[in-house]
Amino acid sequence: MIISTLLLSSSLTAAELEPTLLTQVWLTAFDQDVSEQSDPAGYGDPEDDQGFKLRRARAGFSGSDGDFHYALIFGMSSGADGLAYSDGTVGIVDAYGGWKLHQDVTVLGGVQKVPFGRESLLSSSELVFQERAVTSNHIAPGRELGLLAKSTALGADLQLGVFNGNGSITGDDNDGLMYAVRVGYNVGEGSTSSTYGAVESLLLSVAGNAYYDQGTATNTLAYGGDVLLRWSGLALLAEVHLATIEPGATNIDVPEVSASTTRFGAVAQAGWSFGQWEPAVRVELFDDDQSLEDNGDIMKITAGITGHFAEDTVRAGFSYDHREETGGQSLANDTARLFFQMRY
Repeated sequence: MIISTLLLSSSLTAAELEPTLLTQVWLTAFDQDVSEQSDPAGYGDPEDDQGFKLRRARAGFSGSDGDFHYALIFGMSSGADGLAYSDGTVGIVDAYGGWKLHQDVTVLGGVQKVPFGRESLLSSSELVFQERAVTSNHIAPGRELGLLAKSTALGADLQLGVFNGNGSITGDDNDGLMYAVRVGYNVGEGSTSSTYGAVESLLLSVAGNAYYDQGTATNTLAYGGDVLLRWSGLALLAEVHLATIEPGATNIDVPEVSASTTRFGAVAQAGWSFGQWEPAVRVELFDDDQSLEDNGDIMKITAGITGHFAEDTVRAGFSYDHREETGGQSLANDTARLFFQMRY
């Protein structure tokens, strides 16, 4: 898929390509640790000490040539959650190609986002705090290798996908697959891929989604819905998701859980755009096992402001994260950071 994309895109002129360049840098100004020697891992806690961090870097291109659509983007991410894996190495972020088979149907094959979760589907360059909520990092599957069909028939946004579901771009390691579906509907005019800026009239976008991932020794069924409302400079985003994780063939591999486990995640975000400024606040709830009361039950509140400069090619802002363990032992793990972004 990557080779064919490169060969096909080599015949395109530079004017037909849409380059992607992104740099995000964080400065941790304050990190509240229980101990100076160790920062205990927690959902939504990046475990950063005071100092600088290259959060993300992207470079590549995307675009279309008639009915052919393509993207090839490389990059790295350093992770913002101590319990989510990220090694900071440079690799493929997106690599797909496909065709518009009908006026309302497009099929894409390659490495791409699984259609699940509005915040997860937002570009990282459009995130108001340069980071997704805990539920997006621990329930939404992110990117996978597979096929995705998109349709806008009957005024709805329908996405159907089948993926390997193992998080690898080099091939599958089991007989199971991941199946995903997302259905959305929009009322009004305006962008549903950003929270910044004023809209001329009310925009309401609602969606529901689900996926089933059959892994080597663990099966996951996740489902939920989300909504985005924009009116003038106001932007409200909310989503709720549940995931049931079941142990599978335990004689083949060690399952992620020993018994049926239900996870819950919810997020509500409100922001207001005036001029080049976007203050916002986000409240999150996450429970990694609803049958237990432990440190997997958290509430996180993030508040801050982002400035949009140079026609939004440059962003800079400040945010404060407060984490509260609603079950188990309370930890001191708040964070204050400055962040900077350049994109093209």
